Amino acid sequence: MTVMGKSLDTAALKKLARFLAVGGSSALAYGLVCTALVHVFPESRAAVSVGVHACLIPPAYLGQRWFTFRSAGNAAAEFSKYAMLQLVSIAASTWLLIHLVTGSPLVNLAVFLIIAATAAVISFAICNALVFVSPSAERGDRIEPAGVGPAN
Repeated sequence: MTVMGKSLDTAALKKLARFLAVGGSSALAYGLVCTALVHVFPESRAAVSVGVHACLIPPAYLGQRWFTFRSAGNAAAEFSKYAMLQLVSIAASTWLLIHLVTGSPLVNLAVFLIIAATAAVISFAICNALVFVSPSAERGDRIEPAGVGPAN
């Protein structure tokens, strides 16, 4: 398998699996907490959604930093970039959902799944290339963009 012209090795595939595990856990927590809170506060669905998203950014960041990317970079800088990435992703996904939702539940499900999958792939690439960039040379499991890296 290749990404951006590079072959994915076992370490890179494991990193991707860890990324999806952290993101999936966060999505599950989001769904469960939102479901519970919307049941209690049905008139505040938008506020519940935004509030739960905001509350889940720090634990998701820590999971990605420690478990997925095993970063030794500047935590404050990484958190700022990660939080901004999440906010942009949430805004873009919401905008797309608002504009692509139809009257058909099956079409809506397909739209949601396509948007979620696309957002996950883009988020992984941005986190790997821009957010969790450790200055240490021991990070041999990085997936470098084509044309970038020590050999070029």
